Amino acid sequence: MRRNTSEAVRFQIGFSIQSLMTHFMKATILCLYDEGAVEGTPLIGARGFSLLINVDGEQTMFDTGLRGRYLMNNMKVLKVVPEKIKRVIISHGHSDHVGGLRKLNDSRTEYLKVFSDQKTFETRTGIRGSPVFKGLTKIAHEHVEGWVRLSEHLYIAPPISGEHSECSAVLLTKRGPVLICGCCHDGIGQCMDQVEDMLGRQPTSIVGGLHLSGSGHQRIGRTLEDLESRGSPHIYTGHCTEPNGMTKLRTRFGLRAVSDLYAGTEIRFDLSHENSKNNGL
Repeated sequence: MRRNTSEAVRFQIGFSIQSLMTHFMKATILCLYDEGAVEGTPLIGARGFSLLINVDGEQTMFDTGLRGRYLMNNMKVLKVVPEKIKRVIISHGHSDHVGGLRKLNDSRTEYLKVFSDQKTFETRTGIRGSPVFKGLTKIAHEHVEGWVRLSEHLYIAPPISGEHSECSAVLLTKRGPVLICGCCHDGIGQCMDQVEDMLGRQPTSIVGGLHLSGSGHQRIGRTLEDLESRGSPHIYTGHCTEPNGMTKLRTRFGLRAVSDLYAGTEIRFDLSHENSKNNGL
């Protein structure tokens, strides 16, 4: 029996293209740094926050945690290679979001783009009050003022006007926009409305902190009302939300609507090519 080589080759090429398209139509958000870590692993849980967004064949780090040594440990355990990170987004200038940047800088040979607003760029942290970006020889800073398109499905939202001038990221998925935030110091409602103003719909999921640690009833109550009045998105949270905040969220929205976010947690999203084309950006 003669084998039809051309048909076999066409099948292999077709299968390879389909596999490649399937790969690029999915996105993952991997938590690198948070107060908690997945049990039974060498991952370190400590104060701070960092995520790795894998989408469109690129890796984007969102915040860098507090301690560079812990960040690098968790990256090694999770097999994240520093040189493969294309860019970093810094949500705001607090040390538990930007503290690991120096170690990340030192671990690379190539330049790395870091996106933040001007206020974060000028922030001073540490005992001596050193500027965040001082001495980082492999960092190319990009100022964020308006919406920034990083790839087909990933965007940076402009800083929220307020005391902390906080930026967030938005991932376009098949189910709708995913809002990726650091702390939402100036309120989750503003962050969500910013997405709706640009895309015409509220986020269907939120990944990040909601700054409910040590908050009084007024702050927690406002956050719950903001979430409920905007469609009650699924929430993946940890960091500054803290256990009391998690309890309040689950009491209001149910256990299945609120997921823990620990170092080592990976969240998967399906993407839609059409969603990325039909938006206001």
